[in-house]
Amino acid sequence: MNARVLRPAATLAVVALLAAACNDDPVADKYTSLASTPSASPGKPINAVPLLWLHHGCTAALLRGGLAKALEKNNTKVVSLSYGAGKVDAKLAPAGARLSNGRFVIGDHTRPEDLRAIFARDALVRAMLAHGVSSKGTPRRVVLFNSCHGVLRLRDDAALARVKKHYHALLAELRARQQLLFVALTMPPLTAALTDKAERGRARALARWMANDWGARAPNVRVFDLFDALAVRAGHPLADTLAPQFAHSARDPRPTPPAAARAVARLLVPWLDLTLKTRGL
Repeated sequence: MNARVLRPAATLAVVALLAAACNDDPVADKYTSLASTPSASPGKPINAVPLLWLHHGCTAALLRGGLAKALEKNNTKVVSLSYGAGKVDAKLAPAGARLSNGRFVIGDHTRPEDLRAIFARDALVRAMLAHGVSSKGTPRRVVLFNSCHGVLRLRDDAALARVKKHYHALLAELRARQQLLFVALTMPPLTAALTDKAERGRARALARWMANDWGARAPNVRVFDLFDALAVRAGHPLADTLAPQFAHSARDPRPTPPAAARAVARLLVPWLDLTLKTRGL
């Protein structure tokens, strides 16, 4: 008899969980980064600081949606290096790398395992730093980079360990280039409809590890937690997923401008001011 009573209740619980996962309704601000206090900014850089941002397409929407303008207004101008950009001779390609029309395209390779191979090659780093710069342009000393949310499909702990291994290998290459400041951004979260509780817990763990552990191991590396800037906070059923108001839809995890761009800009801009000031830029 008790089983008959419990079955409908259990069914309702499952239905409620599925409904939450597919819900496009925004969550309350208190469960998003909008409730966070931004870093105290020391003021924007006195001299313009050119930034190169190597990124996957999911970040392009943020830049187009207002983030690039917010950074430029703050005297930090971003040049984007993403899909289809950064074409170099095939002889410069890492061993076994995929080519496009006989050339290696730097912007097509932003997965963690690709980044190490790119930053290990002097010729590719020079090509990145020269991307979009005129002959009279200010030399770049700051490189931002991030992979996409697809990396966060962490099915088990072994998958999480593999990603960490790639970042450990990458760190050695970044540490060897002390003349540059590298700003790594954690991957943006997936929507609730595209992940499960265990997987999103691993995604949050990866972001925390990058921000609090990995990034502290090299003096010329800093980590901005993009995952945290866009994810639902603890205490909500959708915790550690992309906040619905920052997503295109329940099944499209691309951060949607302008809401997502504003949420990121309010945290990234003052954080970057402080980071550049500490670096003497």
